[in-house]
Amino acid sequence: GASTVSPSCWAISTTSGTSWRSNTAAVRNGVGARAGVKYEYATYGSVGWLFTPGINLTGGTSYEFSFWYNNTDVTNPGFTINIAYGNGQTSGSMTTSLGSLVNTTNTTYQQFLINFTPATTGVYNFGIQDSTPSFTPWYLTFDDFQVRLTPPCPSPTAVTVAATDTTATITWTSTGINSNIEYGPNGFTPGTGTFVYGVTSPYTITGLTSQTAY
Repeated sequence: GASTVSPSCWAISTTSGTSWRSNTAAVRNGVGARAGVKYEYATYGSVGWLFTPGINLTGGTSYEFSFWYNNTDVTNPGFTINIAYGNGQTSGSMTTSLGSLVNTTNTTYQQFLINFTPATTGVYNFGIQDSTPSFTPWYLTFDDFQVRLTPPCPSPTAVTVAATDTTATITWTSTGINSNIEYGPNGFTPGTGTFVYGVTSPYTITGLTSQTAY
């Protein structure tokens, strides 16, 4: 069930309204955890911060920070989310911005992902601030937070697919020069699909089977 208490090593700072909560069941419209059982969510009409535990990072080293988010309802305007990091679990400690999500409207999980390089070695916390002036957006769920070394083959972001009966045009954003695509029938095991190597966005896959999910 719902709880105003996040894991003990995390922290919450609420400016107004009912801010961050954790949950194990779907909070609304069947929207709950992306993977596993537990997740966090921000509430309508609220302003507040969610802070991660402290993580040891090495100065001058590139890292990747990411999480997944999902709206429970189709609304416009949606949530505004600010992402930052710094040395502590307070709003004043969030000294370096990692960007913002403005007017979120997605009703399936999407990933926020960014690469960054801390200037000095130390213990850092990441903060997610929700800001919703009205009661229309309902809830925004969050799951699968991750900090890792930036991989040599960077993950793409903002992936979209526009399909016709036998084609699929994929667009994405990547910090790399070229990307590789793997595709196959719905539910296929990664590594066993069809590969396309060294392509750039957008790319159109042709020759797909009509009325088949990929």
